[in-house]
Amino acid sequence: MLRTDRFRLVLDPQHGGIVRRWDLGDAGQVLPLFRPMADGATAPLDAACFPLVPWCNRIGEAAFVFEGRSYALRRNFPPEPHAIHGEGWLNPWSVREQTADSATLVFEHADTSAARGSWPWPYRAVQAMSLDATGLTVRLTVANQGTTAMPAGLGLHPYFPKLPSARLTARLQRMWRNGPDMLPVDTVPAGPASAMDLQDRTLDNCFDGWDGRAVLDLHNGKVRLGIDADNVFGHLVVFVPPGEDYFCVEPVSQANNAVNLARTGRDCTGLHVLQPGETLRGTIRFVA
Repeated sequence: MLRTDRFRLVLDPQHGGIVRRWDLGDAGQVLPLFRPMADGATAPLDAACFPLVPWCNRIGEAAFVFEGRSYALRRNFPPEPHAIHGEGWLNPWSVREQTADSATLVFEHADTSAARGSWPWPYRAVQAMSLDATGLTVRLTVANQGTTAMPAGLGLHPYFPKLPSARLTARLQRMWRNGPDMLPVDTVPAGPASAMDLQDRTLDNCFDGWDGRAVLDLHNGKVRLGIDADNVFGHLVVFVPPGEDYFCVEPVSQANNAVNLARTGRDCTGLHVLQPGETLRGTIRFVA
């Protein structure tokens, strides 16, 4: 657990390098800034937040072609036919450093066995999290430790409490529209203001042209949570499922299915290609 005078952050490296809860304590009142994970729960999809490495969101049919070679991944979200959210969220991480208000978690992927549907390149992912007087900073990296070029992406998947006044404000240029298989097919303008009331909305879409700034209104106006992300996070996934008490606003470096979309000539997929030894990195800050 990490603490400051205002915040408490509970981590769970063993179950996917996840955040179990992030709370704001103010004048004797504790408010969850991320949706809190239930005591005893271990499934990453029940977490307050989890990392997205070495890719973000879906890879269609869990298969792709890169530099002329075909690859197949494990379908890790049945019954959906795709591979989703990368690998970090399904594996234990180790704690390399920890202080009262910071921790560094590391995940080393070396098993590239095609028979197991693993990511076919070795890589090293790092989450460095720190609290200060005004919020939470998360520094993410993924490094190609293989001998050939590797497609890569990274991001965060935080869950936020949804109350009637929940609202997202962000500058977003385009929204990827999904087909019946929940894979993006084309883009439409997102609208000039890009301000969304979230209570009665249903969404599971990736937006691009994001400038890295967003504001969330939480807890019936008691909290305004700012998000400030590096330029590498040019995409924002907004997930508002019907009938649930949470929503997700996910800073990500690439569009859904980016590795396949890039082969169609799309120029706004956000796909990064790391040469051997190269690292993709970015910082996301949450300010309350």
